[in-house]
Amino acid sequence: MAGVRFCPFCRESFEDSDTCPEHGLRLVEFLDLPRELDEEPGHAWLPLALTHQRGFVLLGALLTLVAFNLPMAMLSGQIEGDNSMWDMANAREKTLWLVPMVALAQLATLYRRRTPDQLRSVRLVAVLFAVAPSITVAATMRGVAEATQLMSDRLGGVELAFGWGAWLTFAAALPALWGALRLGMSRKRSYRVEVAPD
Repeated sequence: MAGVRFCPFCRESFEDSDTCPEHGLRLVEFLDLPRELDEEPGHAWLPLALTHQRGFVLLGALLTLVAFNLPMAMLSGQIEGDNSMWDMANAREKTLWLVPMVALAQLATLYRRRTPDQLRSVRLVAVLFAVAPSITVAATMRGVAEATQLMSDRLGGVELAFGWGAWLTFAAALPALWGALRLGMSRKRSYRVEVAPD
């Protein structure tokens, strides 16, 4: 293909010429042709990167895993102590195991779904994964608040405060939900085409 070059607009090949006779554009080598916006088909294999909105879902999953190890509930007064979600899940609140399980499922989904079409096909599941930890923690918080009220009625002076673990779980849902709703979408790229001087 020595001497063969291509028009960046119509992509026709020409030999021994510097400009496209129809469009007047400077001809380029094959590897220098600009990429089309639709050149990446839905089934193209994507590398492991933070593209196509995967970074937001990844951030939400990682924050959720961090939150699982932070203090969730703190008691003061007649009874004092604090417990992380891990501690509470190991004790009586077994439903809290859903929090890390869902976060790990998010990571597995990002790893296994590696094309734009595959990512778009799991948007609904990704949305459910994004909100499930917050729903689980909110339900647990309600139960803990009721149990604390009963202890306070019996013993008097027991106060409850929710820690960073609970609030970080809610915060982690925001990027995860944003990314889930847009999974598979890529940023539009613009290309510049040089016009040969007259």
